[in-house]
Amino acid sequence: CEEKVESLNQEIQRLHQQLDEKDRQTQQYSSWPQHEKEMEIFRHKVLVEKERVQATSEVLCRSLSDESHQLRRKLASTAEMCQHLVRCLEKQRSDHRTVEESVQMEWPNKIPNDCSNESSLSKLQEENRLLKQKVDHVEDLNAKWQKYDASREAYVKELLLQLKE
Repeated sequence: CEEKVESLNQEIQRLHQQLDEKDRQTQQYSSWPQHEKEMEIFRHKVLVEKERVQATSEVLCRSLSDESHQLRRKLASTAEMCQHLVRCLEKQRSDHRTVEESVQMEWPNKIPNDCSNESSLSKLQEENRLLKQKVDHVEDLNAKWQKYDASREAYVKELLLQLKE
């Protein structure tokens, strides 16, 4: 209990010293000419504003950094999906060529040119054309996404440079 009292007394003394120091500063400021007081107040306001701007910029930097990481993950996921689609399409094309070659080798002149074969060939060709369009579209979207990500990254870097200034 005595230790607590002693520590509290020490704390009271420390606070009294701080109060005395603040009183001395206040008296010193009050003895200054008016324009110096105004300058000190102005400097204090500028300092407070700079601290506020710094805090805001730190929040923005964290936010932009988080968004940048999120966009990178989305881009990686999109690129992976595009690669998967390309592999699937290449496999499908390869399988189609293999089937065509084996059919031509096994029955070079035995396949009649009836309407059902022409119809299935026409359907396959149309499906192939649509798949090619889809791949082209996905590749175009991937290229646009990469351009967007690069411009976003440049924008983030520019903001970071501005904030450092």
